[in-house]
Amino acid sequence: YLMDTKVDLMYESFLSELLSEQHLPPNPYPRLLSLFRQAGMKMTLWGESNDQIKSKILHSGGKLVDAENYVYHLAGCDVYGLQTALTCIDVPNFQKVVIIAKQFVNTEFPQRKGQFKIAMVFAVSGWSPWYGQLMPYIIKLDLHEHCYFKGPIGCHGEAILIYIDIVREYLFRENDNGSVVVMGLYIGEHSRWSIEDIKKKSSGFELELSKAIEAKQAVYIKMYKAIGWRYLCIQKHLLFHYVDNTEDDYETFFPNNPVSLYQNTFFLHEK
Repeated sequence: YLMDTKVDLMYESFLSELLSEQHLPPNPYPRLLSLFRQAGMKMTLWGESNDQIKSKILHSGGKLVDAENYVYHLAGCDVYGLQTALTCIDVPNFQKVVIIAKQFVNTEFPQRKGQFKIAMVFAVSGWSPWYGQLMPYIIKLDLHEHCYFKGPIGCHGEAILIYIDIVREYLFRENDNGSVVVMGLYIGEHSRWSIEDIKKKSSGFELELSKAIEAKQAVYIKMYKAIGWRYLCIQKHLLFHYVDNTEDDYETFFPNNPVSLYQNTFFLHEK
């Protein structure tokens, strides 16, 4: 029975990987538990037909609520998005993700600043919506915060400086809140600004971040939140948009990723 279910091969593979490392981990059991879970999921896949697996994982993708923009609504966790983003959602487990994600929505921002109108759009993205049957562990929660500035033509530079103030205030609030560990703001792959660095070098922070947004580089905030016995990595991507008052000119100031639209799940239909 153990040979038929490949328990011996799984355990042999675990020991081989463990003993071949340069340093032995203080606690090997989390890794062993993960391997057992993976093996259990494989056994389930091998023992069921393709139709049975599809019926468990996939669903209709919700109800069409906006035919013009192809927006669907998924009952049970009250999220909106394209059908591709909702089809694989495991509703009971995704509700847990939504509860955590909503804690990082920036609600304290001005809706108007000078000559600009400001709006925020929040979404869960990446692999995070697949938590549940498709992904038994959620290691990183990917959040997308779209910030829209509407103002006169050619004034996006001034808008970016106001946006930087909004981002900085949000960082300070999260750090002072004490419920998360704020690692800082990351620009591209190599630049990191901690809370202490931002406070000490405020003008340098503004200059580098404004140049990064102008150059459409990736900008995100990394935080860790205690979830039970472990810390969950929260990666909040900051996505800046500028729309002129005539709505004829529209520009995004972040790396283009056409796939994200098909992964994003939003909390509000209007957004």
